[in-house]
This record gives sequence, C-alpha cells and structure tokens, in this order.
Amino acid sequence: MSIIRKEVMRDYQFICGGLFNFEANSTENQDARLQTRCPFPNFGCMQGYTLLETLMVLVLAGLLAGFAIPRLASMFTSIQSASERDDVLNQIGKLGYAAYASGLGFELMEFPNSTGGIPLEIPSDWQIKADFPIVYRSSGVCLGGFLTLFYNSDVHLRVHLRPPHCIPEIK
Repeated sequence: MSIIRKEVMRDYQFICGGLFNFEANSTENQDARLQTRCPFPNFGCMQGYTLLETLMVLVLAGLLAGFAIPRLASMFTSIQSASERDDVLNQIGKLGYAAYASGLGFELMEFPNSTGGIPLEIPSDWQIKADFPIVYRSSGVCLGGFLTLFYNSDVHLRVHLRPPHCIPEIK
C-alpha cells in the first residue's frame, strides 16, 4: 500500500474514531477493515447521545422559545407604534408647508374628527388633540401650541409646536 494511501486512511481513521490495522498481512490491508478503538478507555466509548441528553436539549429549547416568542411579539408592536409615531410627527412638521403650498389656512384642534381639509393621513389607531386651536396661515406660518397624541385611546405623547415653523418637539 502506498504511503499517501496510508496517510489518507489514517486521516479517515482519525475522523471516524477507529484505527486501521496497517501491520496486518496484505489481504487485510486490501479489505481495509476499520477496527474501532476507544481513545479514552477510562471513560468508555459512546457513539452518540443518550435519550436523556436529547430530551434535555429539547426541553431547554422549548423553554427558550416559550420565553422568547411572546417578547418578540411585544417588541414588534412597540417597533410598529414607534414607526407610526415618527410618521405622524413628520406629517405634523410638514403642515406649515402644506398650508403654504395650497394657499389655504386651517386650524388643527382634533384629528381625525376635525373638518377643514387638514392634509394629514395618520393610522387609524392614532388621534391628535390640541389644547387650543393651532392656526396655520396660508403663508405657511404657524401660531404654535401643544398637541397630545393618543395611541389606542391612551395618552402616548405630548408635543409642543413652536411658532413660526411649528417643528414638533416632544415634551
């Protein structure tokens, strides 16, 4: 048997956990029978996992999934509400420009229940209420005020609009 083939077989033997018997006669070398030998005779040779070990891994994986999945759902909800909140604040910040672009002034007191053609498109779970009417003039100037944002009928955020541009500031 060539030296290269012996080295390949030894590498295979190392991976498989057995020893090839290269000192045997040539007929046994041609058969290349794998003799398994335990590298740690004091600990015994195990060829895999026991049923108890496998069950313990499954129980631990189930516990981790039981704790993680509900938290992922609540995390998704909070990320979604934060994204919607940022969108609502962005739209409120652009109301002065919308009044200037349309050439029409309007007052924001309560949305979505208000009338007057306010160019806002907010998600259905959100509501906007102002302490006093916030006046947007046709020149794009806003007179300022305070808004309260409600998410699912709960107070979510208090916003201050500073004149003349009424950029939303969270309070």
